[in-house]
Amino acid sequence: MTETRRTEWSIGADIIEIDRFRHMGRESNFIQRVFTKGEIAYCYGYDDPAPHLAATFAAKEATLKALSGVSDQAASLRTVEILREASGAPYVRLGGLCTGTVYVSLSHSATHAIAVALYSAGEGPSEGQRAAVDDAVSIIAAGDGDKK
Repeated sequence: MTETRRTEWSIGADIIEIDRFRHMGRESNFIQRVFTKGEIAYCYGYDDPAPHLAATFAAKEATLKALSGVSDQAASLRTVEILREASGAPYVRLGGLCTGTVYVSLSHSATHAIAVALYSAGEGPSEGQRAAVDDAVSIIAAGDGDKK
């Protein structure tokens, strides 16, 4: 057994082309294998689910990168669930992968979706630290997408 690296903070980021999701039907093998029922319902609740699928996928990937070396359990895209508050703000359900909290920020332009995930082993980042992550996503997304 390898020793798990313990860290107070860890960050992950991912960017993906929205067109990769443009013609994927709700019942496609990829969608069913990667996304949870709640994520599918959320994304396909929009007239154009592709940007929402891409942003959710990017958030899953970013979360897995942030958790790299934090958990002894095998993580998968399906284990990490990206949900939305009533306000629309995304949050992560880890399915018992590890203790701690993951904060995510999502954005998309007309062509790309991006996510940044911040893992905290402690009490979590301050409002200022969370705002800095949101600002970083906005800068990377070049301001031509809807910030989530």
